[in-house]
Amino acid sequence: MDELRGNEARLLKQRAEAMARDDPRAEAFLCGWQCPFANRFPLTISKELRFTPGEFITALGRKLGLPIPQLLTAVGVPLSNNSNSAKKVGDAYGHAYTTVTGAKGDHVRTLHDAIVAQLCESAGSAGVPFKGGYGNTCKNIFAHCIHHNLVSDDDERHLQGIIPDMMVGGSQPPGEPAKYLDNCRHLVELKTLSQRGVLVDDRAQRIQRDVAQHAKDLDARGPRNTVHTELMSHGIRGQYVALVVGRFGEFSKSSS
Repeated sequence: MDELRGNEARLLKQRAEAMARDDPRAEAFLCGWQCPFANRFPLTISKELRFTPGEFITALGRKLGLPIPQLLTAVGVPLSNNSNSAKKVGDAYGHAYTTVTGAKGDHVRTLHDAIVAQLCESAGSAGVPFKGGYGNTCKNIFAHCIHHNLVSDDDERHLQGIIPDMMVGGSQPPGEPAKYLDNCRHLVELKTLSQRGVLVDDRAQRIQRDVAQHAKDLDARGPRNTVHTELMSHGIRGQYVALVVGRFGEFSKSSS
């Protein structure tokens, strides 16, 4: 049965690759066909999650790259929050709606925080020591490394850019670590990705580069700052666990 399903998946992949690169059906399949997280929906849904009929139809349409019925009457309608926002028009698949900046409701942050909360719950259930989530913030991890006043918006931007969403502590009996999470305190950063044409793994690699640059920029603002040294003391030579979730529920490889 596994071999039969594997052959079926490879045939579907060939069909998807033969379609236009911007075909939403091909995008949906190629982004998530090998991801165990993306492929849990709609076959497996958490008992804590309850969709309304409209939400389920929307989620299924997004998952499969199909037109969303609720958006059909708004195709071609200009989307704008203010005079400075990028000019976009509504589409049947919801692509434009997910990339509008400054949208009311703070739904991107709500989604981000919900995923972090689920990660924290999973870590706690597995007995893994962690810090992060509501009421258990990681914002002070680098506070003792900064010995100058953060007076500018740029200072604050660099500080916010290095604060992780979680810190997890892997433990393993003495000997060679069995996995890269063992015997280290790892910093975890989660990002959501709505941009078309960008792979979640590519975005995950950028997280590490951005974090290292933020640390170096903060150190350059004070001769006694040791942010980069503290960063390098976590994980394997400062390597973050960079988690990125894309438009079709696919996660970057660090999530596996």
